[in-house]
Amino acid sequence: MLGLIVVGSGLVLDKLIPGLMYYRETMQISHMIHAAAGVLMMAMFLGHIYMGTIGMKGAYKAMKTGYVDETWAKEHHQLWADDIAAGKIPAQRSKTEPAAQAPALA
Repeated sequence: MLGLIVVGSGLVLDKLIPGLMYYRETMQISHMIHAAAGVLMMAMFLGHIYMGTIGMKGAYKAMKTGYVDETWAKEHHQLWADDIAAGKIPAQRSKTEPAAQAPALA
């Protein structure tokens, strides 16, 4: 939503909206909206990065290795954990499985 606000106010600031009267007041309000939405969006980005790395125990390790423990999976993705327990999807990648071979070019 904030992205749409930034785009919309940016279109006004670039004078790309046909039929809009670009008075000083219009441009000032648009600039304030654009700046406030941009700052809020950056704060949310930083909060999201924090929550995904330091703020949640084990999140960074999971991103780095691609593996999570069973408790974490049940707490955060119950349906996925249920599918693994039922055998619908493999529990983990096999380390002994050979990598897929690329087709030979003729």
